[in-house]
Amino acid sequence: MAQMGRPGLSAAQKAELVGRALFMAVKAYQPPTRLIAHSDRGSQHASADYRRILNQFGMVQSMRRKGNCWDNAPIESGFAGLKTEAVQLTKYATRAAARLAIFDDVEVFYHQVRRHSKINNQSPADVERQWQEQQLKKAA
Repeated sequence: MAQMGRPGLSAAQKAELVGRALFMAVKAYQPPTRLIAHSDRGSQHASADYRRILNQFGMVQSMRRKGNCWDNAPIESGFAGLKTEAVQLTKYATRAAARLAIFDDVEVFYHQVRRHSKINNQSPADVERQWQEQQLKKAA
């Protein structure tokens, strides 16, 4: 008997999704070369396609140590909140609607609005702006 429930993503689908997310991030933020891209040890991050994309943008790959779940604890906590607060409580009419809603949660609310106790009750966008201002002052 087939098991009912939420369908999962195959390894190839996860790799494609991670690659598309990386392209979106590079397009949005235009990071400098030699940026360190840190991830867990999932097959999607170890794939040849993902490593090729990192190389294409001049990024250096970094993976968490085997058996050390603490490396990614902050981002895992953030995604756990996203899953429980937004994804699992909502039935989306289409994948496009889900993609748009999750993008809004991450890029608008989480990044621009939500205050984070670990960064002095500021939003990540505020911290990023402050860092960029400091870099401009150093360069002047």
